[in-house]
Amino acid sequence: MHTPLVSIVLATYNGAPFLKAQMDSLIAQTYPALEIVVVDDCSIDATVDIIKSYQHKHAHIKLYQNTSRLGHIKNFEKGMGLASGEYIALCDQDDIWLPSKIEKKMAIIGDCDMAYCDSEFIDEQGRSLGRNLSDIKNLRGYADCLAFAIGNSVSGHASVFNRRILERALPLPDYVIHDWWLTFNAVQYHQVRFTPEVLVQYRQHSRNYIGAIDVKNRKKSRDAKALRARNIRSRMKAFSAACVAENAEEKAVLEQLAASYRGFSLGNNYRRMMIFFRYKNRLLAIKKRPPVRKWLFCLKMFLNII
Repeated sequence: MHTPLVSIVLATYNGAPFLKAQMDSLIAQTYPALEIVVVDDCSIDATVDIIKSYQHKHAHIKLYQNTSRLGHIKNFEKGMGLASGEYIALCDQDDIWLPSKIEKKMAIIGDCDMAYCDSEFIDEQGRSLGRNLSDIKNLRGYADCLAFAIGNSVSGHASVFNRRILERALPLPDYVIHDWWLTFNAVQYHQVRFTPEVLVQYRQHSRNYIGAIDVKNRKKSRDAKALRARNIRSRMKAFSAACVAENAEEKAVLEQLAASYRGFSLGNNYRRMMIFFRYKNRLLAIKKRPPVRKWLFCLKMFLNII
């Protein structure tokens, strides 16, 4: 049987404190056809030396060093461009993968473009925090792009995807987190499949670029709110443009949402609120909230931006 090559794309930047644990977990993967593509974004700590020490022992590790900083999203984009596998698995520098992570997701992906798993939160020392990602988000199979219009539940560290997604997802926009944008594009044609097994230990620490816990501690400054509003407008416009014509209803809803986010007048706020009420169960599908809180969330669309 054909065993497709899976490219693990690891984006690094000053990741020395946790990198060895992650690299050990990548080397221990049970899936037989792997390459590990590491793109370092000008680290000034021991990150590159650690990668080179593994590279000397394992021929399937490839290291690329940027000559100037690209930033988190564009660093992953470069890594995906360098990957040669039929499938790609994005990898952060501070997590730990269980040995069967790639193997079990490849077993369920079938003819779909993406498959993902659950994750367990751990602290800086690698101790369990007693919670999984499924405790705070609805993790399941999805076949509706509206579920990803205002948020994402498919973390990059937890997914494997077919590289054909890249044909419609690249270049990555800088106003949408890369795994969110990839998921939105993946669900356009096929279901995103899910296995409820915990196959990743998702480390939460003070230097996380993206963390799933304590997301409420966002800056509340006027500049931060203005940037957030611009990003939401750009994101909705991009989602409505990326939605394929075959998904006519979804595209119409996204176009209406994009129009409502062009400004925050009373009229636009009212239209946005009514769209959320009408499509509440689909737009808020990934949110693990009781019906009353979802109803209040829709009401908030008249008063505030998301």
